[in-house]
Amino acid sequence: MTSPGQRQRSTGLRLTRLRPALIVGVALLCVAILIGLVVREGYARSHGTQVTLAMRGADPRDLVRGHYIAIRLADDLPAGQLCPQQTGDGWVALRRNGPTYRAAGQYGSRAQAQRHGDVAVRGSLHCPGQTVSLDIGIDRFYLNQREAEAVDRALLTGRRADAIVSVGTDGRARLIGIDVDGRRYDLDW
Repeated sequence: MTSPGQRQRSTGLRLTRLRPALIVGVALLCVAILIGLVVREGYARSHGTQVTLAMRGADPRDLVRGHYIAIRLADDLPAGQLCPQQTGDGWVALRRNGPTYRAAGQYGSRAQAQRHGDVAVRGSLHCPGQTVSLDIGIDRFYLNQREAEAVDRALLTGRRADAIVSVGTDGRARLIGIDVDGRRYDLDW
């Protein structure tokens, strides 16, 4: 018959032998979850409704974060037009306007936004002056240094810039890329 001390030592030895396998198992599980998230987001990005939105940006350089374009989705209101309707919070109706989309209003539900626009996206809009600014959860686009500086120069000279966004079935906006004066920069993983 074994004593309690011997049983405890025996259990401790088994756990010591299993520890590397447990660590590898947990690491593999974490990697599998990460790969699943990337695949799911890629699927949502490629199967959403693609919209192009006017943007303004700046090229901040950060020692820690690298080079990126800070995206501010903003479009000037046509002369004499008032700020789009804002009758709720949470959903923005986007309406096609030629090759791009414009905010048609902000609503409290997805159904309301879909009634007033072609695409409904989660977010909000604000109208400082004669500009409509959108906040749909997209705020930066990372580029290498050479491309970021080229985009910065183009934006400083007033060239047209658009954000290319995919709106998924969940209503979330996911950045696909940016177009600056006809040159497209795609998000690549």
